[in-house]
Amino acid sequence: MSADYDVSGHASVAEFVFDSDDRLEGVNLRLKDPKDCPLMDRLLERSYDAPVVKHHSEVADVRTWWDQKRLNIVTYTRIGSDTCMIL
Repeated sequence: MSADYDVSGHASVAEFVFDSDDRLEGVNLRLKDPKDCPLMDRLLERSYDAPVVKHHSEVADVRTWWDQKRLNIVTYTRIGSDTCMIL
């Protein structure tokens, strides 16, 4: 299941992930315009401070935050220059 979603004025798509018992397990958030990817990264840094895990390769950049307030793990993935998402 997916739905359009607005991230600080930037169009994105929220994809909802459910487990085998139909309980919400997670949400993938993908910006529609890849040029907005740096914005998403900055918004996460402002919201959660520095990431607790960073991984960089030739293919992707991955940053992970632990949202202690809501007990969530937030992962930002940027693949090349044309895709970024939050898991």
